[in-house]
This record gives sequence, structure tokens and C-alpha cells, in this order.
Amino acid sequence: MSQATKIVLLTLGLTAVLAVAQILGAALA
Repeated sequence: MSQATKIVLLTLGLTAVLAVAQILGAALA
């Protein structure tokens, strides 16, 4: 895998984690 691909995958992964955290926070709030 190229460096750019790794960066894109990491960015998408972090975005997904943050989105899930916000959804769970809103559901539990």
C-alpha cells in the first residue's frame, strides 16, 4: 500500500470513530 492510501484509510477510520462516538453520546444523553 502507498503512503497516501494509508493516510486516507486512517482519516476515514478516525472520522468513523468520531461519528460513532457522537451518535452514542447523543443516544445516551
